[in-house]
Amino acid sequence: MISKFEFEKELNDKQLEAVLAKDGPLLILAGAGSGKTRVLMYKIAWLIETGSARPGEILAVTFTNKAADEMKSRIAKMLPDSNFPYVNTFHSFCVKVLRGSNLDNPFNIYDDSDKKSLLKDIIKQMELDENDYSPAKISSIISSYKNRMQGPEDIEQTSIESMNLTNIYKTYLTKMKSNNAFDFDDLIINGYKAFKNDEPFADNLRKRFKYVLIDEYQDINTAQYMLVKEICRENKNITVVGDDDQSIYRFRGADMSIMLRFEKDYPDAKVVRLEQNYRSTGKILEAANALMTNNKMRKKKTLWTDKGDGEKINLMVYQDGKTEAHSVIMKIKELYKSNQYKYGDFAVLYRTNSQSRLFEEACRQEGIPYRIIGANSFYNAKEIKDITAYLHLVLNKKDNVAFKRIINVPRRGIGESAIRRIEEYAEESEISLFEAIEEMVGFSAKQTEEIEKFIKLIKDTSEIAEEADAYTAVKFLIDESKIKESFYNEKGELISAEYLNREANVDEFINSAQDYITTYADTSLAGFMANISLQSDLDHYDENEGTVSLMTFHLTKGLEFPVVFLTGIEDKIIPHFMSISSQSGIEEERRLFYVGITRAEKLLFMTYALKRMNRGMMDYSHPSRFLSEIPQSCIKKIEDRRIPPRSIVGKYHNSSTISSLKGQRNIFDDSGMSKTQEVSFESGDQVKHLIFGKGIVLSSKNGTSKVDFLGKGVKTIVNSFLSRI
Repeated sequence: MISKFEFEKELNDKQLEAVLAKDGPLLILAGAGSGKTRVLMYKIAWLIETGSARPGEILAVTFTNKAADEMKSRIAKMLPDSNFPYVNTFHSFCVKVLRGSNLDNPFNIYDDSDKKSLLKDIIKQMELDENDYSPAKISSIISSYKNRMQGPEDIEQTSIESMNLTNIYKTYLTKMKSNNAFDFDDLIINGYKAFKNDEPFADNLRKRFKYVLIDEYQDINTAQYMLVKEICRENKNITVVGDDDQSIYRFRGADMSIMLRFEKDYPDAKVVRLEQNYRSTGKILEAANALMTNNKMRKKKTLWTDKGDGEKINLMVYQDGKTEAHSVIMKIKELYKSNQYKYGDFAVLYRTNSQSRLFEEACRQEGIPYRIIGANSFYNAKEIKDITAYLHLVLNKKDNVAFKRIINVPRRGIGESAIRRIEEYAEESEISLFEAIEEMVGFSAKQTEEIEKFIKLIKDTSEIAEEADAYTAVKFLIDESKIKESFYNEKGELISAEYLNREANVDEFINSAQDYITTYADTSLAGFMANISLQSDLDHYDENEGTVSLMTFHLTKGLEFPVVFLTGIEDKIIPHFMSISSQSGIEEERRLFYVGITRAEKLLFMTYALKRMNRGMMDYSHPSRFLSEIPQSCIKKIEDRRIPPRSIVGKYHNSSTISSLKGQRNIFDDSGMSKTQEVSFESGDQVKHLIFGKGIVLSSKNGTSKVDFLGKGVKTIVNSFLSRI
């Protein structure tokens, strides 16, 4: 048994206070790098070791598989004799809930790619233009409604576009139901419904979970919040951990106000602030603290460390974006050659994915090993998507999306005209596409032969899946489908070098099935497919690899690196141009910048360029307004020597503090380098916007204009984002 004395040795005073707070609601405000995962693990261990709860009576929920696996691993080390089964993501927990509830039918889980594929078919059937109704955009809109527990009926009917969106949403729900499929949002919604609609089942779960712990509570959305409220309806032993200063996923539906009102939801809640940072040096934290004092929507906390001040933040100013990228990579090379750091110690962060290209090119030119985090996920490779579609169909014969993807993979002579016939027959008969090909006649002899083989393959694999483990079923399916053989020509030669990687991916997928059955108690194919459907790019991230990491600010959350470069620190990049028209948008961008700053352990570099290529034209830049919020005492300025003397840096940085940038809107000198002049419009002017297209100005004042964008509604836009037609 772990003694209280051992806990006291491992935890600081505030961490120990949070761990020992036994019953009732608890809000742990955990600043960046303050050891929140450690607190969660010790709290679970303390509850078990003191006999307050058995392992199966504690439910711990987080947002990523990687975080859940880390929890399991750390608990196993602390309590080697305890089996702790309920560490889940929200989605994986809901999968367990749904498979244990009175839901009659089996269901498949559609990832983002499957969802967009289905939406693409719907948009095509409705004869809508994909340029106006892109599957990615519609997918995001539907997700935002689901996250708020809203259906098609909640879409305000104000235009043709909103009516079309309503019809797409309704059709999507109908097809998902007929396919016996859930997307990620459905898992949460239906998990909540299982609690609301099946009281005996819900009461059993509520009694089982005596303690509920929720990680990253600042990222929770309305649907997840309502689910948690149902779980804890009777038993108020709920512990939530999070940092409102790191709430950066509003675009995914996260609602920070849920965390801010925790004490209203639970009036007797205890609040513990974790402010000692174990990651970063003093100067980095001083900058982070100063930055966040400018946000109004937050709970106050001040990070501190006993590591000492460390080095000042390096502010590096370059003439253009290309010079910025090359210089950053050269600095990494220099630090690597000093033998103080390995390449895996470096992270280059940027606000948008489009900024990665210049850094990627610079890495290649200098022979620096790198990888872009969040791109080209293994599970998004075509051959892997094909195999998972086969397996989805094996588990659920009504999955029409999976059927359409693989009915002609490998090629078996089932072209588009044949597929249209199958769809028409299925629709008329009100059956699935797979059921349709079992009944239909009239195919050519060759097609009939191939269809019979296809049906046999799916049914045989289904029988094996019922009797054997996931690895056996996966191996059988891959062998019998001849997917790997399709990578070779008639002479037995690979069609191209690309197919070597495809073959390797197929082999790796078989490995993943083997890994799964040796790791998880549920070795079934259904369990394996649920597991890989819930994977994310960062679940496969390994910070110990010897490569420089290139990633967006958003993807770096939860990670840390000895050396961090924050690049493109310019207005309209960070804060992003789509966010600067509202206070809430600015505050979220400031939180995003804060997340970037607090990833650094030892060295932090911030860079910006005086000009940057924009849609093929060189455009002058403004340093980010956030730089004006960082104390001069934290900054060490490094300038590109090729910058003309009468530049931004010369005029505003040489003899004054960084804070002198505050309030400066035109920070170039009078030598003709000013990026924009004051733009004004009058009612009736025809204008164009990068995102919303053409429109007519209705009114204009105080640097903003109210514009009626044709087909997209009336919007208020900052004048500098508009151009005359």
